Amino acid sequence: MGEKEEDNQLEKRLEWLSLAYLISLIGFLFMVYNWMGGLIIWISIYFLGLPLLYVCLPFLGLLMFMRRGKVRIVLSFLTSLTPLYYLIPALQSFPFTVQTTAAGHIDSISVPLTIGILLSASIFLLVSIISFWYCLRAYCLKV
Repeated sequence: MGEKEEDNQLEKRLEWLSLAYLISLIGFLFMVYNWMGGLIIWISIYFLGLPLLYVCLPFLGLLMFMRRGKVRIVLSFLTSLTPLYYLIPALQSFPFTVQTTAAGHIDSISVPLTIGILLSASIFLLVSIISFWYCLRAYCLKV
């Protein structure tokens, strides 16, 4: 197999990985919205939308597929890891909990939703790590 064919296969894999990244990200954000979407929107009203920006920060991870520089690829990968910030503390309780009132009352969500959140997060983080590896490999071949 020639070098050009390997480059074409790598480009095809990167196209499929970018699609898988986007689909897994949308699925993960859908699950997070079902988990604590009301709370995020309620807090965003008072903090000028900053929590919404933080939740949507992994969309910047799509920039790693442009392969413009090693620093950009690494920073894009780091933005795709931001869901770990609110998932790791939530792992202390199974099923996950959500604040239901302004007074701080906490209620647990259903077990299937908790499992769905964990599965979608695992799939998204796995696709993100594989994408990072392929993008770094493609960038090294490009240079």
